[in-house]
Amino acid sequence: MEWNAFIICYNLKEPNAFWVIPSKIFKNESRIVNTKRGHAFRLVLGDENSKMRRHLHIYKDNFFQLKEGTAEATKELKQTIIIPEGISFDIVNDALHIKGPKGENSKKVPRSVIKIKKQGNNIILESSRSTRKEKKILMTLKAHIKNLIRGVLEGYIYKLKVCSGHFPMSVTLDNKKLLIKNFLGEKIPRKAIILDDVDVKLDGDVIIITGVDKEKAGQTAANIEQSTRITNRDRRVFQDGCYIIAKPGRS
Repeated sequence: MEWNAFIICYNLKEPNAFWVIPSKIFKNESRIVNTKRGHAFRLVLGDENSKMRRHLHIYKDNFFQLKEGTAEATKELKQTIIIPEGISFDIVNDALHIKGPKGENSKKVPRSVIKIKKQGNNIILESSRSTRKEKKILMTLKAHIKNLIRGVLEGYIYKLKVCSGHFPMSVTLDNKKLLIKNFLGEKIPRKAIILDDVDVKLDGDVIIITGVDKEKAGQTAANIEQSTRITNRDRRVFQDGCYIIAKPGRS
């Protein structure tokens, strides 16, 4: 079983510099060292002309370099999100609530990794560590917050086209479900779940989905499209179904 570990390679001539690379690259010339946290690391010592030092140049795309006591090692990640006028927001416990002309959105924040705070009319995202993992989480959260802001300002619209070539099918709304009847001549209607805070309207053979939450609106559109999924038939001949023809960012 493969275990998650790293190789830490030191250079004797530069005691403050070390390199961290995945353990699967080097399996020999190393010894196991147990740390205080109980994690196992492979510690490798070498000088300027050592074999391990030469290998570092070969695998330079698979490791990153840090220097103790420098700004590179202690650098904090920080991103600022400017909130447009007409939008109010509040941070309660581990959730960010945003209100705008179209409605309200909320998102949970992983506070154990990312710190979020309110500064004037801006949202500040910070992380005390600057590794690639924290950077991925921070930038992903920033993109989600931007989607929340756009949702309460403009909203999100998805459109689906009802295509029936073999059997005329009908689409009706039933509370929080969309029923597709007579799909390929089936007696039992197919159902698609409509998520909360999402509006679905029928305009002839076009299904219009609107909502302030991009994830909920997109998932509802996907539910409708997947409800008419065809299996065990030639898709070049049987092209009946409901297909997404327009979504945010693509018309």
